Amino acid sequence: MRLFTGVSGGMVAWLIPATVLLAVVGLVLLGRRRGEGASVVRAAIVASGGSLLLTGAVSSAMAGIYHDYYTVALTPFLGITLALGLGVAWAYRERAWVRGSLAASAVATGALAVFYTSEAGGIYAVVGWVALAALILAAGGLAFAPATALALTRATLTLGMVGALLSPASFALQTAATPHSGSIVTAGPIKAGMGGRGGPGGGGVGGRRNEGAPDGSGTSRSGAAGGGGLLNGAEVSHDLAVALTSDASDEAAHEKRESVSR
Repeated sequence: MRLFTGVSGGMVAWLIPATVLLAVVGLVLLGRRRGEGASVVRAAIVASGGSLLLTGAVSSAMAGIYHDYYTVALTPFLGITLALGLGVAWAYRERAWVRGSLAASAVATGALAVFYTSEAGGIYAVVGWVALAALILAAGGLAFAPATALALTRATLTLGMVGALLSPASFALQTAATPHSGSIVTAGPIKAGMGGRGGPGGGGVGGRRNEGAPDGSGTSRSGAAGGGGLLNGAEVSHDLAVALTSDASDEAAHEKRESVSR
């Protein structure tokens, strides 16, 4: 799937597996429970989770023009669904299968952290392994959550949240610290072609992937401008440049004649 590869993956996919898993767990736990509270939460999970899946499916399958920054459309649904599913699962953590689901979501998030940070390389790869270690420890703590002291349970939750957010936070800091230019924006240190005209998984104009995604300097691996204009349109042909210059000169001369005649 496009959302789990390249720049798109590093921008949005970190928490998608955990979110989907916990949303399913939440719906199973709520089942057909009656009561205003259960009905509202169940409806919210269905609405936000359905919107997440629909938006993700469209982003993954869409042909034509696609850019990695389109993934921002998933973020509100991702956050809402994860919060609801996690809240319901935590409320029923006394059940063994629920604790197992929580642990599985933590490990899956850690595995994705290692995958994306390894693509970025350098210090990010170290951050990914640290995140995985933290999430494995958190998963172990979650397995015994009902039987542990309150302080240890809080420590487990804190460790899980830090581990889940550590790698995305490192990508966010890199994005904030790196100058960007052009109309096609990306986030994070993963270098891959920016989306463009083409079918699922494709990119670049005419289905050809641009191998020189922005690295913060606005240049591509091939040395050409990578983000200076829409669809890599930073340069124009000589004939067009002459025509535009000529038109501008004629307009300036016309305005000068009018000002003199006044």
